[in-house]
Amino acid sequence: MDEETVFSEEDVILNAAVEYLDEATEFTTRDGGELTLSETVEGELVPGERVRYTLTTTEDAQLDFVVESDSQTVTRIYIAGEEEPRIEVPEQELLGVQVPAGLDLVIEIGGAGDVQSGTFTFTVGTTEEIVATTAEGGLIAVGDTVDGVLAQGERIRYTLILEGAATLNITLSDAAGEVDTYLRVYDDAGQIVVENDDIESGVQINSIIEGLELSKGTYVIEVGTFEDRSEGTFTLTIEDAG
Repeated sequence: MDEETVFSEEDVILNAAVEYLDEATEFTTRDGGELTLSETVEGELVPGERVRYTLTTTEDAQLDFVVESDSQTVTRIYIAGEEEPRIEVPEQELLGVQVPAGLDLVIEIGGAGDVQSGTFTFTVGTTEEIVATTAEGGLIAVGDTVDGVLAQGERIRYTLILEGAATLNITLSDAAGEVDTYLRVYDDAGQIVVENDDIESGVQINSIIEGLELSKGTYVIEVGTFEDRSEGTFTLTIEDAG
């Protein structure tokens, strides 16, 4: 079969595939009504449908957008009147979003790929200020893997002593890849050497630092979460990349 035949408009199989993909990406929106801060609403995920809520901000604030569902969801936040979302994330917790007063928002909740079904609850609330606390995790060495648990607002610090220069890969993760981790490395003067939030912003929300070149000395490896707001189990791994 030559190229002209493969891409011919008369190719029934190709046309059917294109038609299927077009239909699969189509969606409708349903008005979920107007929200007020700290209000929790319940909704239903229907394949090919997204639910839209409206919210008008009355003051400058940091807001948390929280979806709870057993299904995979996507949250999109629009400025009213705009066609493209300002924020589009697969996480069910979108925390600490800075918004100005007098802003008309449209918040859209849908299933991942617009194919999920199920139920959800959705809440928009004012971000609570969290003061981070630190705990000592003890000594850690190159080649070690450490498992632990982070509470909201908690950071755990591990001490790394290098007897010579080293190049390291440091990974902070959880089994499901759902904890929004934050990884920091400090020198012995308490200054940050390097930090990492996401492996891939908004997609892989665990943390990794690769090819970190350190000289002989004492360092602190600090594990935490983005803005200290998440909680959950973690695994910290330090590998020799030299």
